[in-house]
Formats: sequence, C-alpha cells, structure tokens
Amino acid sequence: MQIPFSIFPKNTDIVVGVSGGVDSMVLLKVLYDANLPIKVVHINYQLRNEASNLDEALVEGFCRARKISFCAEKATFEGGNLQNWARDFRYNAFLKHGNHVAVAHHAEDQAETVLMNLFRGGGLKALSGMLPVAQRQDLILYRPLLNCKKADLYQYAKEHDIPFREDASNAENYYKRNAIRNEIMPLIETHFDKKAMPKLLETVALAQQQQQLLTDL
Repeated sequence: MQIPFSIFPKNTDIVVGVSGGVDSMVLLKVLYDANLPIKVVHINYQLRNEASNLDEALVEGFCRARKISFCAEKATFEGGNLQNWARDFRYNAFLKHGNHVAVAHHAEDQAETVLMNLFRGGGLKALSGMLPVAQRQDLILYRPLLNCKKADLYQYAKEHDIPFREDASNAENYYKRNAIRNEIMPLIETHFDKKAMPKLLETVALAQQQQQLLTDL
C-alpha cells in the first residue's frame, strides 16, 4: 500500500481514531510502524452491548502490547439522530486529546460519500468528496488510506497478522451509506464491471483539482 506520510506535520502528536475494524487497525499499525508520535482514542458508543466492549478490549490490548498511549471515551445515546450524535461525540472526544487526527476512511468510503453527495446535490465541491487533509472546525483531519481499497486492507491485515473485529451492523441497510455499500455499488459493478469505482475515484480526483483551481482563483 502506498501511504502518503508526507501529509502529516513533523514533530506533532497525532490522535488516531481506532474503532477496532480492519481499516482503523491497519491505519494504527501503519502509523506505529512508521514511528509517528501517535496516541489512540477509541469511542465506545455502548450500542452493541458486549460487542462494543470487545471492540474496546481489542484496541486496548493491541496498544498496551506496543506501549501506545490509549484512551477509551464512552458515550451514552439519549435520543435524536443517531448518526449526527455519534459524529459530534466522536470529533468532540478527539479534540480533547489533540487537534491533529488521523482517521481510516478508504477508497470505498470515498466512493460512497461522493454518491451520497451526488444524490443530495451540491455541485463541484460535493463531487470532490473527502480530502486527504481537511479542516473540521478546530480539528485537522488526515486520511492517508483514501486511495486504499478495502480488499487491500484485509490483505494487509492478513499478511501482518493484525487483529480486528467486524461490526455486524455494517451489513444492515437501514442507513443510506450502508445501502449504497451493500446494494447500490454491487449493482453498479454488475452493469459497469469492477472499473466503475476506480473511474468514479478518477472523477473525484479531477473534481478536487478543479475545485482547488477555483479556490486559488
């Protein structure tokens, strides 16, 4: 995998958001092997009973064995929009530990985001998707895995014996992103073959370049 380590500032602590899934565990291992100054924050939303605690235990055990700074932030959902609440809690929790944060969004996440933006509307900026480095209020987010396919992350985890846990809720299609991932993208690839996602990501890259040009102008 080609990881753009140059996006990270030098001599700056990086908070790594690690859920325990394959993508964030690979991210953690890659940054640890690169000797970046990292500290891990795990968000336990306490929504999946014992499974949530097992996620936390996995991440904590991995960090303790390597003497990586670890903190678990526990959340309690009290109603409202679950996804918005989880997102706001997550970023507020990260900010307590630092404002430079690495997250594990990958190529499929990028494709899903752009399709969601396309259906919502929003023009060129919406089609630009997620950037490798982006500002979110007081946070600076780093996404070094954006060009990595999920299959490559699974392969990397296997080759490097990286433990991870699967979130069973990812298979449910109640939320739009899951429906795009589990139903719409496979249908697109059925009719446009496996080149559909790479071509979509090429369009994203062009949109990002054009958006940057407009911003500069």
